[in-house]
Amino acid sequence: MAHVPLNEIDGALTGSDCWGYTSPAGKEYAIICTSSGTTFFDISNPGDPRSVGTIAGPQVFWRDVKTFGSYAYIVSEAGPQLQVVDLSSIDSGVVSLVNSIDDGGYIDSHNVAIDVDSGFLYRLGGGNNGLWIYDLNADPVSPPFVGSWTPYYVHDAQVVTYDSGPYTGREIAFCCSGLSGGFAATALRIVDVTDKANPTLLSTTMYPGGEYAHQGWLSGDRKFFYLDDEYDENPLPTTTWVIDVEDIDNPVVSNSFTNGDNATGHNMYEHNGLLYQANFASGLRVFDVGANATHPEEVAYFDTRPGDDSHFYNGLRSVYPFFDSKVIVGIDREKGMFLWYIGGPQLDIQISGGTPGFFDPSGTVFDVKFTEVGESTLVPGSPTLWYDDGSGFQSIQLTHNGGDDYTVALPPLTCGQAVDWFLAGEAPLGLTTTYPEAAPEKTILSVVAQSVATTHFFDMEADDGWKVGSQVPIAQNGTWERGNPVGSDAQPEDDYSSLGEDCWFTAQGVPGAPANSHDVDLGITTLLSPHIDVSNIESPVVSYHRWFFNDAGTFPGQDFLEIEIRDGNGSGWVSVEMVGSIKTDPVGEGGWYKNSFLVSEYVNTDSTIQVRFLAADVLGPTLVEAAIDDFRVEEVFCGPPIFESYCSPAIPNSTGGAGTMGAMGSPFVDDNTLVVSASGVPSNQFGILLTSQTQGSTPLAGGSQGTLCLGGTLARFGAASSGATGVLQQMVDLTALPFSPMVAVLPGETYHFQAWYRDLNPGPVSNFTDGISIQFQ
Repeated sequence: MAHVPLNEIDGALTGSDCWGYTSPAGKEYAIICTSSGTTFFDISNPGDPRSVGTIAGPQVFWRDVKTFGSYAYIVSEAGPQLQVVDLSSIDSGVVSLVNSIDDGGYIDSHNVAIDVDSGFLYRLGGGNNGLWIYDLNADPVSPPFVGSWTPYYVHDAQVVTYDSGPYTGREIAFCCSGLSGGFAATALRIVDVTDKANPTLLSTTMYPGGEYAHQGWLSGDRKFFYLDDEYDENPLPTTTWVIDVEDIDNPVVSNSFTNGDNATGHNMYEHNGLLYQANFASGLRVFDVGANATHPEEVAYFDTRPGDDSHFYNGLRSVYPFFDSKVIVGIDREKGMFLWYIGGPQLDIQISGGTPGFFDPSGTVFDVKFTEVGESTLVPGSPTLWYDDGSGFQSIQLTHNGGDDYTVALPPLTCGQAVDWFLAGEAPLGLTTTYPEAAPEKTILSVVAQSVATTHFFDMEADDGWKVGSQVPIAQNGTWERGNPVGSDAQPEDDYSSLGEDCWFTAQGVPGAPANSHDVDLGITTLLSPHIDVSNIESPVVSYHRWFFNDAGTFPGQDFLEIEIRDGNGSGWVSVEMVGSIKTDPVGEGGWYKNSFLVSEYVNTDSTIQVRFLAADVLGPTLVEAAIDDFRVEEVFCGPPIFESYCSPAIPNSTGGAGTMGAMGSPFVDDNTLVVSASGVPSNQFGILLTSQTQGSTPLAGGSQGTLCLGGTLARFGAASSGATGVLQQMVDLTALPFSPMVAVLPGETYHFQAWYRDLNPGPVSNFTDGISIQFQ
């Protein structure tokens, strides 16, 4: 959401640590420690953080801060001072250093911990052993020293007071500690600090291969303590130790887990079931410990140092995940402050009637819904369509029709042009939700067309020349096959088509078997189309429905479904689309999705084309499933309209003009892509679209203004509103026109269409559009 480099924080040489503070008014602040001092940022708008002020300090490699009440407490390895900062006026843009405590017995501090329930502060590490304890309740500005525990060096600690269970009322310190500055006898030591004058060591827990117990944090239920060792990453990958501390007198090492990186583990914190780790060169890593406390899955990451996962000490040093807004603060040693949001979309965007595959050259209108998720709110005026017709992205603000309903009104576009587009809306915190979710990196492609016709269609109910190919490395399991898939958590239960049941998919499963028993494993499986002649097609468009699931496992983003094309002129394969994992691409979570592309944007169209689909599992034990169905080659027509107008309205409506009918899509029955519309209708009026096989001309029919242009038996489509744009639109299912009984259109038949609508002209009346005729093929 934001990145503030060091030269914009305080000009420091390095970043050190971070924390957060929420004022009584609910405003959130990031607190950033650097080698020069401590800076406070107002992050009410996380996309535009503003510095409130800086508290200078001595130049030092490590500085740390925690908060209690309306004060911040800062320690460093440069001296004995404990700086106390008054935050009571921070909402007015003022932070004040009110004390620098030197009790005479403390040399310097590596860290500071505060038990906010008990109100005691603990200075840790640096030039001293153990815990040095101060009472913030007695005086938050000049807290008195009340005790210490010094048998071992404590590098970091979490101190909590139990309010339930067998330890109710006891204050317990979980200490990452050891001898000789922490390098010898390194372990998790649990200390009872209820009696500040006489802390008691309860238990010592060592773990295999321990080098330096650095830092750790309790799970929300206080059953487990997650610990990182700062020196075990050579030869181990980034490793987190899970210690069962439900019995604080007898902890047990339960497990360790890793994401396979080589970076050095550093600070980590658990909040609401997620464990947030600042792992130096591999950046922020997030594990779902709520779902599985001892074997958690990595569910999100942001690498602040891409391309380098070394086990040294460059990169992200710390993270703060406790804000109610779900904004996450991070400090990178070289790159400064980062702000992230981790959570699901705050808006749900849906296109009413489905995604339009083609746009009308004279302008296209369609309806969408922006639905607020949870407690989020949609920023008024933010719903927008972005489109690129080859001249760069342009925006169109959507028209609000009330509630969740909005209308898109695209301007006239050049017929035959490919248009990339996506929808976007903004929620609080500056969070933007898009449709599709991966936009603008991944957009929807629609072709501008007067009409379209399908020239080649593969419903996958037969092989039809499709073949399974070989691509090194060849997958050891889960190769493509055609049939009716057995559904699982990763594989579809049904094909996409409403008719038939077969599709191509990556290996048949066994009912009741685990989802990973038949998925793609350790290689690539390739599905190739037959060679398709497009030499007589002026503007061929390829479309297909695809399914892809990849849980990403240990290697997020490495496995994929790739779609490529080549022509018959000897060109190599050209990548058209790359679908990633759940962690990098929402489409990777399964479900049928349609994609279309203009062939001429990738290869020559003067001979044949061939398309191939590559499903890959190349780097680890991940769950990969793919499927393909309903592959089409369509021809775009930019000639005359597919309809003929007749029977002009006799009386203008209240706009001063007349409602006019139009149509787009294909006149071919098998394509079933017809859309009819009435434009020039008064805004926000009720209307009904009608059809008949008979023309007519009945002026003032039923007391309406205008002329009924249909005769014989009429069919009525569902009622609609003309919305703010004054357009009534209807997708026509040619297999079921709404006569009684339903009627399917046959090639060679002609149908006529018209719209009736209400109006105020000047009083309550109704009116008709003109009529159009379409001969179907």
